[in-house]
Amino acid sequence: MKNIPLLIALFFIGSCASTYTIDTIPTNATISIDDRITGETPFTNYEQKVWLGTTHTVLIQKEGYSAKEFTFKPTKWIGQRVVLGVIFPPALFWAQTFPEHTTVRLEPDPTSTYTLEEKGENEQN
Repeated sequence: MKNIPLLIALFFIGSCASTYTIDTIPTNATISIDDRITGETPFTNYEQKVWLGTTHTVLIQKEGYSAKEFTFKPTKWIGQRVVLGVIFPPALFWAQTFPEHTTVRLEPDPTSTYTLEEKGENEQN
């Protein structure tokens, strides 16, 4: 019986994953996270552990559009882990998660010689 709190704590610590999606308008932009090309938008990622203070540098690029770079941070506290942190303080190190969905609007690059008509695309894609 005295091991039940420990088992509960281990369950909550083990289930501290975060799944998030980064999308763009227009879609099919190349996305790099922490200087590593990870795919195209919409991009969904699953992280097993989100440590307190974790951040990612995200770079989004698409031909004919200005590149966008931003810092992606956890923004949501997970209540059950905060409560657990009162009993088991190390749980607070995993008490945050990333926003579930982020959309980035890309702006046309005025210096680009690339035109949307050349590729048969429009800004609605």
